[in-house]
Amino acid sequence: MNTPSNTPENKDGKRFLKTQVYTISEKIGKALSRYDDAPDQQEQDFQTMQSENKTIRNILQEKSDLFTKRAIVWDIWSYSRKIWGEDKQITQFRCKYWLWITIDNLNSFLDFCAIHGFLPMVDKIYIESHDISQIKELYTLFAFAITKPTNPLIINSLANEIRKLEREFQWPAKDVLLYLQQIVAYTTSTYQYLLWDKLQKLKNVWTLSENIFAEVAIRMENQIREKVWIESSYLKLAGYKDDMEKKTDMDFIIKKTPNQSYQLIPMQFTTGSPTGERIKEKNIETYLIKLINEWVAQSGGGSFILFSVNWEFSKHITHWEKTDIFMLNKEYDNWVNDPREREKTVWSKFPLFIDSIDHKIIQPAEIMYIALHMLYKKYNFKCSQKESYLNAFKIGKIDKLNHWDINWIKLSDIYIDKCDVEKIDHPRPDYPGIQKHRFVISYQWEHMWVIVVYEFER
Repeated sequence: MNTPSNTPENKDGKRFLKTQVYTISEKIGKALSRYDDAPDQQEQDFQTMQSENKTIRNILQEKSDLFTKRAIVWDIWSYSRKIWGEDKQITQFRCKYWLWITIDNLNSFLDFCAIHGFLPMVDKIYIESHDISQIKELYTLFAFAITKPTNPLIINSLANEIRKLEREFQWPAKDVLLYLQQIVAYTTSTYQYLLWDKLQKLKNVWTLSENIFAEVAIRMENQIREKVWIESSYLKLAGYKDDMEKKTDMDFIIKKTPNQSYQLIPMQFTTGSPTGERIKEKNIETYLIKLINEWVAQSGGGSFILFSVNWEFSKHITHWEKTDIFMLNKEYDNWVNDPREREKTVWSKFPLFIDSIDHKIIQPAEIMYIALHMLYKKYNFKCSQKESYLNAFKIGKIDKLNHWDINWIKLSDIYIDKCDVEKIDHPRPDYPGIQKHRFVISYQWEHMWVIVVYEFER
């Protein structure tokens, strides 16, 4: 192996981090100025930290209080190891600022960051135990990847350069470059897409229930796929603009069998009273008819889900003072804005907020998410008035032969308490109508709430 020339390119060892802070600040400058209009005084009371953590925090705070609250700083480690006699390349992300965990799956962790508005940043990069910031040839390449993250021509050029450097140093650095580009693309592009130009979604207290539900999905998806026998499914939070303009809080992505195409289905999530849920249905139907007027008639169809959770889950999501109840929104605000609170719940790979609360509170959301998969497993939803199609929808256990448990929830006890299928005709005769499938879901004789699946006439 060629020995790289160690050139001290970075006297304080923090230029990677400083470059990212500067780059992100440029991208979301308007948002930062708005966020810092009313800085949180609690940040001034942080306890004295170890010297490196204090240095990192000072760098973050130079630009914004948001960074000290929401940044998760890590080192990238890439090294080879023999596993069962074969050489394997391992890449890990070792968190060092306000999250003391090691990440193996970057994609899942970026999903976690997206849910809560966290900002991942890289401090140092180690390849085969060598600090890249001390090797000029490699440092300049990775630094360029940070400062120019979205230009496709530059990305191609860096891919060519990394091959040359791999031959020179005989280190597998290509994967590290790809991971770094993925992280920087998230912080400089995806982050603002999700939260909008002034990070409005961070200020919206009503997104609390959606964020918690998205955590439920992260925790359960693997088990649901395995035990409901679904090939692939994901739940992704929608961007702020889709939330405001398209009534879409999330996108439900499902592929039932290996040969089936992926379905991407917009979904609105809601909690509350029976009256409020019915009002939501009417509002959604008005919006869907408007949507048909604009484009569905030309595009050939579509689907939409209205997903409701009540009972213990909605009871604890309240935005006014209640002295007799555990208020999820208050606890969540503390957790998401105070890194020390997050440290208290690091029991697994991801310190999920739901780990810190009574499981009974979130169980209705878990049951409803399982029920959604079971409904899609059982039915092929479409807009049809055929008798054979309508007769397929019956009350009773969704799958009484499924004897699996997920988080102590018996799948065979998830029940369709009531089912209505009706055609919603468009007021203009020449336009497609909408088929509405409304399921009232129960579990062990307790009402969990409602799932409505809309299918456009094709």
